[in-house]
Amino acid sequence: MNIEMIPLNKLIPSPANARKTGTGIAIEELAASIAAHELLQNLQVRPARAKPGKFEVTVGGRRLAALRLLVKEKKLAKDADIPCNLRDDNDAGETSLAENIMREPMHPADQFDAFS
Repeated sequence: MNIEMIPLNKLIPSPANARKTGTGIAIEELAASIAAHELLQNLQVRPARAKPGKFEVTVGGRRLAALRLLVKEKKLAKDADIPCNLRDDNDAGETSLAENIMREPMHPADQFDAFS
Protein backbone atom coordinates (compact mmCIF):
# COMPACT_ATOMS: atom_id res chain seq x y z
CA MET A 1 0.00 0.00 0.00
CA ASN A 2 1.33 3.43 -0.99
CA ILE A 3 0.03 6.81 0.11
CA GLU A 4 -0.52 9.02 -2.92
CA MET A 5 -2.04 12.43 -3.47
CA ILE A 6 -4.69 11.95 -6.16
CA PRO A 7 -6.78 14.77 -7.68
CA LEU A 8 -10.38 14.57 -6.50
CA ASN A 9 -11.70 14.65 -10.07
CA LYS A 10 -9.89 11.34 -10.74
CA LEU A 11 -11.71 9.54 -7.91
CA ILE A 12 -14.88 7.54 -8.57
CA PRO A 13 -17.06 5.37 -6.31
CA SER A 14 -16.31 1.64 -6.41
CA PRO A 15 -18.94 -1.07 -6.71
CA ALA A 16 -16.71 -3.10 -4.36
CA ASN A 17 -17.53 -0.81 -1.42
CA ALA A 18 -19.40 -2.91 1.16
CA ARG A 19 -21.63 -0.03 2.28
CA LYS A 20 -24.62 0.11 -0.07
CA THR A 21 -27.42 1.38 2.18
CA GLY A 22 -27.39 4.75 3.90
CA THR A 23 -24.50 6.11 1.86
CA GLY A 24 -26.06 9.57 1.76
CA ILE A 25 -26.75 9.85 5.49
CA ALA A 26 -25.12 12.82 7.26
CA ILE A 27 -22.98 13.83 4.27
CA GLU A 28 -23.49 17.52 5.08
CA GLU A 29 -22.17 16.99 8.61
CA LEU A 30 -19.22 14.98 7.33
CA ALA A 31 -18.44 17.70 4.77
CA ALA A 32 -18.52 20.33 7.53
CA SER A 33 -16.13 18.22 9.60
CA ILE A 34 -13.74 17.80 6.67
CA ALA A 35 -13.89 21.54 5.97
CA ALA A 36 -13.07 22.29 9.61
CA HIS A 37 -10.51 19.55 10.31
CA GLU A 38 -9.39 18.31 6.87
CA LEU A 39 -9.67 14.69 5.83
CA LEU A 40 -8.70 12.69 8.93
CA GLN A 41 -8.72 9.26 7.35
CA ASN A 42 -7.29 8.53 3.91
CA LEU A 43 -9.45 7.02 1.20
CA GLN A 44 -8.57 3.49 0.06
CA VAL A 45 -8.36 3.37 -3.73
CA ARG A 46 -7.33 1.10 -6.58
CA PRO A 47 -6.82 1.86 -10.27
CA ALA A 48 -10.15 1.72 -12.09
CA ARG A 49 -10.05 -1.12 -14.58
CA ALA A 50 -12.91 0.18 -16.71
CA LYS A 51 -11.78 3.83 -16.66
CA PRO A 52 -8.04 4.31 -17.24
CA GLY A 53 -6.60 7.28 -15.35
CA LYS A 54 -9.32 7.08 -12.68
CA PHE A 55 -9.22 5.46 -9.25
CA GLU A 56 -12.05 3.57 -7.55
CA VAL A 57 -12.67 4.52 -3.93
CA THR A 58 -13.12 1.10 -2.35
CA VAL A 59 -13.19 2.42 1.22
CA GLY A 60 -14.43 5.93 1.96
CA GLY A 61 -17.44 6.42 -0.28
CA ARG A 62 -19.14 8.75 2.20
CA ARG A 63 -15.94 10.79 2.51
CA LEU A 64 -15.80 11.00 -1.29
CA ALA A 65 -19.42 12.23 -1.36
CA ALA A 66 -18.60 14.82 1.32
CA LEU A 67 -15.56 16.04 -0.64
CA ARG A 68 -17.72 16.37 -3.76
CA LEU A 69 -20.24 18.37 -1.74
CA LEU A 70 -17.44 20.73 -0.68
CA VAL A 71 -16.61 21.21 -4.39
CA LYS A 72 -20.27 21.97 -5.11
CA GLU A 73 -20.24 24.51 -2.27
CA LYS A 74 -17.05 26.03 -3.74
CA LYS A 75 -15.08 25.24 -0.58
CA LEU A 76 -12.71 22.85 -2.35
CA ALA A 77 -11.21 22.74 -5.84
CA LYS A 78 -12.48 19.92 -8.05
CA ASP A 79 -8.87 18.87 -8.68
CA ALA A 80 -7.71 19.19 -5.05
CA ASP A 81 -5.14 16.58 -4.08
CA ILE A 82 -6.66 13.98 -1.77
CA PRO A 83 -4.52 11.62 0.35
CA CYS A 84 -5.27 8.07 -0.69
CA ASN A 85 -3.91 4.66 0.17
CA LEU A 86 -3.28 3.18 -3.26
CA ARG A 87 -3.94 -0.54 -3.14
CA ASP A 88 -3.61 -3.10 -5.87
CA ASP A 89 -5.39 -5.88 -4.05
CA ASN A 90 -8.28 -7.83 -5.47
CA ASP A 91 -9.95 -8.05 -2.06
CA ALA A 92 -11.42 -4.55 -2.12
CA GLY A 93 -14.77 -5.81 -0.88
CA GLU A 94 -13.13 -7.55 2.07
CA THR A 95 -11.11 -4.43 2.93
CA SER A 96 -14.26 -2.31 2.77
CA LEU A 97 -16.15 -4.75 4.98
CA ALA A 98 -13.34 -4.85 7.53
CA GLU A 99 -13.22 -1.06 7.76
CA ASN A 100 -16.97 -0.81 8.22
CA ILE A 101 -17.47 -3.53 10.82
CA MET A 102 -14.29 -3.25 12.87
CA ARG A 103 -14.72 0.32 14.06
CA GLU A 104 -16.09 0.88 17.52
CA PRO A 105 -17.89 4.06 18.56
CA MET A 106 -16.62 5.99 21.57
CA HIS A 107 -18.11 5.15 24.94
CA PRO A 108 -20.81 7.74 25.87
CA ALA A 109 -18.85 8.75 29.00
CA ASP A 110 -15.78 9.51 26.87
CA GLN A 111 -17.95 11.51 24.46
CA PHE A 112 -19.37 13.52 27.37
CA ASP A 113 -15.87 14.30 28.69
CA ALA A 114 -14.61 15.26 25.22
CA PHE A 115 -17.54 17.61 24.60
CA SER A 116 -17.27 19.32 28.01
